[in-house]
Amino acid sequence: MSASPQHARTAHASADPAVIADKLAIARDARAKGRTAEDAARLVVWSSATLYRHQ
Repeated sequence: MSASPQHARTAHASADPAVIADKLAIARDARAKGRTAEDAARLVVWSSATLYRHQ
């Protein structure tokens, strides 16, 4: 049995470069204000690994 269409996606919903840039700007600002990477990532609903991947 094959995967249903909603489970067969290969790209992330938020793979839009503009969305990534906006989230990265928010996270960078938070880091500049002294927040940890984990806290900054949570602000934009990312894991810290995703934050590091986009830096």
